[in-house]
Amino acid sequence: MGQREHQQLGFAGGELSPLLHVDSEVYRKALVLSSNTEHPRQGSVRLRGGSVFQANVGMDPRARLVPLRVSSGQDYVLVLTDLLMQIYSVGGQVGLPNGGSVGQVEELLNYDFSSGLANWTQTGAVVYIAGRGVQLQGQGSAISQVFAWPANAGSATIQWTCEAWGRVQIYDNGNPSNVFFDLSFTGGRQTWGPYVLPAIPVGTNVCVKMTANTAVWQTVSAIALLVTTSSGGGGLNVVTPWKGGQLQQVQYATEQGKDRLWLVHPNVPPQVLSRDPSTGNWSFMPVAFTNAPAEWGQNGPDGKPSWPSVVEVFQGRLWLAATPKSMSTVWASRPASATTPANPVQDFGLTDLVSGTQLVTPQSAIQAKLATKGALRWLHGKQSLLVGTDLGEGSITSQGGAITPLDFQFRQESGFGSAAVDARDVGDQVLYVSRDRRKVRAVSYVHEEQAWISRDVTFLGEHITAGVIAEAHFARDPNQTIALVLQDGTISFCAYDRVAQVTAWHRFAPRGQVLSAAVCETDTGSVLWMLVARTNGVLLEYLPMSEAGRVYLDASVTVTIPLGGLTQITGLTHLANQGVSIVCNGVVYPNVMVDGTGTVQLPAGLPVLYPVTVGLSYVGRICTLPPAGGPARAKRRLARIYLRLNDSAMPIVNNERDRTNLDRSALDVASGPARFSGDVGPFSCSYESRGQIEIVMDQPLRTEILGLFGSIDEGAV
Repeated sequence: MGQREHQQLGFAGGELSPLLHVDSEVYRKALVLSSNTEHPRQGSVRLRGGSVFQANVGMDPRARLVPLRVSSGQDYVLVLTDLLMQIYSVGGQVGLPNGGSVGQVEELLNYDFSSGLANWTQTGAVVYIAGRGVQLQGQGSAISQVFAWPANAGSATIQWTCEAWGRVQIYDNGNPSNVFFDLSFTGGRQTWGPYVLPAIPVGTNVCVKMTANTAVWQTVSAIALLVTTSSGGGGLNVVTPWKGGQLQQVQYATEQGKDRLWLVHPNVPPQVLSRDPSTGNWSFMPVAFTNAPAEWGQNGPDGKPSWPSVVEVFQGRLWLAATPKSMSTVWASRPASATTPANPVQDFGLTDLVSGTQLVTPQSAIQAKLATKGALRWLHGKQSLLVGTDLGEGSITSQGGAITPLDFQFRQESGFGSAAVDARDVGDQVLYVSRDRRKVRAVSYVHEEQAWISRDVTFLGEHITAGVIAEAHFARDPNQTIALVLQDGTISFCAYDRVAQVTAWHRFAPRGQVLSAAVCETDTGSVLWMLVARTNGVLLEYLPMSEAGRVYLDASVTVTIPLGGLTQITGLTHLANQGVSIVCNGVVYPNVMVDGTGTVQLPAGLPVLYPVTVGLSYVGRICTLPPAGGPARAKRRLARIYLRLNDSAMPIVNNERDRTNLDRSALDVASGPARFSGDVGPFSCSYESRGQIEIVMDQPLRTEILGLFGSIDEGAV
């Protein structure tokens, strides 16, 4: 039997594919398993942060998240569900605004005519009667008022007080056939309503109109439209054309300088969501086209309407591509003008009138059938306009820099193939998902080759996408992390730094299923927003990627203990009838149950003015690879192994927790978190373990391991 030293000075290799379990440089810094962890690029491994609860968006798992950043730097998260979009404002650095208030506002100005007919438009004979209201004098005479539906609107009701006979209508002033409310009434003087209105899209120019239905003069005293509004924390509901089963096919592109988001689906007309930066009003509507290609909207091979399924904004043009009838065709609108209104008409005219003749000019729209064998899956603007098809990748360029119908070049770059998943910027590279949804590739321009070259980012962790990729995202700060939402409800993370040669795959395994995700950037780092199907519904949660303000419980809620103390927290309906953990100032208390009303009883004696967090616990787990080197087929075990911790709670190593370096009472809450920096151990394992060790991070506290070292006993087979 012999003994030799062993050390693993970092874990920057992440979880390594079983196909690569042979002695190599990456093997010596990799792991068999890394679950509910994170891998900083510097090489340590940490317990991942927990998620913060924001809203319950219902029970339907057919849901999708879309991020939107506007020109002011404000971020929004859009929750798409069956025929509905909810718009959430990301307040402050992370999360939704807290402490918001709810109230009712009167949306009709001068609703009781106290200022005469100010703000009202008259049709026919209308007379103001001081102190009584207005008289509609004769059939067809009317009063109306138009206003933009507010961005923070919730429920709304309409009611009015008048006499005789009439009709009240509420409709889209830009499209009067789009009626939200229409009621004819008759009878003596009384109040009608309140009537609850259906959901009205944000930013719609709503017209409220009352018309006389009789020649008899009638007096109107008031028309009140009351809208419930929220100053923070709530989502804004918008009706959409996409059914739940269509959401995963929706692609989108942001036009940040103009506060617009373009969304497409192969069987639904393209839509645009825009925000007026001067008023804060939103609008959501089908994109208005002139000179649209004749085939758009016609039935495709499947008998359904055929619309572009791919979208990008590049060089001032709206690029649309890949209808079910023409999967390799791209269209680009005329270049946008600086005076384009908030919701422009997109002109796809292929010629311009020059000296009385229709000619193709650099300002004309573009239509091109690409010389590619595959069907287009995505477009992404970089130095060139990159194109992904199911059989390969290409680029659209021009000799003069600006792509025009007179200067348009398509070049096939590679032949790997892509899935219909939005591509993402990863620094100077573009990330896309392979056709089989098992790999992600990063494509970058190589000057020496004068070409775009793709590399397989999943090469070291090909096994970790076995759940099949549904979405791909990139969180820029602090660790340049790729996030792949898998169809099995988990997330595969990868700390990725091409310059530092770091590719560290690790797993996110929640108590529930992740349905969709989106990334927002803040001043303190990236934030991953998630829709998670849990016991009590589909929850909107966010996961800060930085350590600032981090908690270590999922679906968590944090409150500060007031001066008078706190015995319970109410309103936790998303955690009803579930066991939860409680952490206050670094002390972990015994698990308790949240009752059916969403109330949890807190332990006695929590210190005032300290935050207390309630949420679902999870466990971080890593397992090392068998030590490299030594005699072939020799039995080996780790005789004495030490961990080097950094400001860390004490993990469990091979079912053993070191208490010699850290032992304090759980009641000592006022002294702060119990964390340790330095070397702990020794720990050992049997020959049957092949020299591997399992480390479990079971406490909802910061836990970080910098490396391990010690000695190995080796013996004959």
